[in-house]
Amino acid sequence: MRRPAPHFVKISSSVFATICFLAASPKAHAIPAFAAQTGEPCSACHIGFPQLTPYGREFKLEGYVAGGMFPAFKNFALMSQIGYTHVNTKVAGGLAPDYPSNNAWSVQQTSLFYGGALDAAIGLGAFLQGTYDGVAHQYHWDNVDIRLARPITLFNKSVYYGFTFNNAPGVTDLWNSPPAWGYPFIPDSLGVGNAAEVQISALAQSVFGVGAYSAVNVTRNDLVYTEVDF
Repeated sequence: MRRPAPHFVKISSSVFATICFLAASPKAHAIPAFAAQTGEPCSACHIGFPQLTPYGREFKLEGYVAGGMFPAFKNFALMSQIGYTHVNTKVAGGLAPDYPSNNAWSVQQTSLFYGGALDAAIGLGAFLQGTYDGVAHQYHWDNVDIRLARPITLFNKSVYYGFTFNNAPGVTDLWNSPPAWGYPFIPDSLGVGNAAEVQISALAQSVFGVGAYSAVNVTRNDLVYTEVDF
């Protein structure tokens, strides 16, 4: 049975905090662990989160190692998303198990992130996200992208090549444009969800992938990027 069409209000607040006291940087950061490592504001890497600037693409391409050496407290961050859901008709049996039939607060997602260098000397870095789903009451790995990247010079051109281990098709994209990073970033867990979604989104966190990539600036403003994943 389909749930009644919602007329809901969702109040969400994402609270970002790093274990290493991000008070050292007064501006808000899209990925505070990356900002803490590089010392740059979020606008250096992002054009309207999560799409990336040229600097942001270079940071991801090079394995998330810029400004870091080895894991440190500043590479960890915590995010919690709290929502309030109201529908115009009560849902018999509750909006979800252990939730009332209407007007419910939920801590629907709490994530611990590691972002940055694992061993910058060899070009090893990672974006790691572990999440507790407060509605389903379960822990799971969220987006994961571990990279090993190296630079070489070929025909007087600077070339980067690297390898990735990940768990979502598109999470490695250098522009952060596929559904792995797309709208809705965090949907309402107690409201009515989408009736359908593209298969590439449904595979996220249900698969593991390995891949190889390379990039070269053929001109100052033209980047050629290739990637193959299995």
